[in-house]
Amino acid sequence: CVSCAHCPWMAMNALQNLEQLLLKGNNEIHIEETIRQKAVIPIQRMLDFAATHGISGASPK
Repeated sequence: CVSCAHCPWMAMNALQNLEQLLLKGNNEIHIEETIRQKAVIPIQRMLDFAATHGISGASPK
């Protein structure tokens, strides 16, 4: 994998697909609450790191 920009799975993410998801709720993914809670931890760490280092688009808690 070179980067997400070259990933065929990421290429499937188009604005039209996002619009359809938001309008119709198709392809909704359900995740168990315990898994969701665990997944939030590394995401928050990444956001905190980016905010601490002044990386654009990041915001602290």
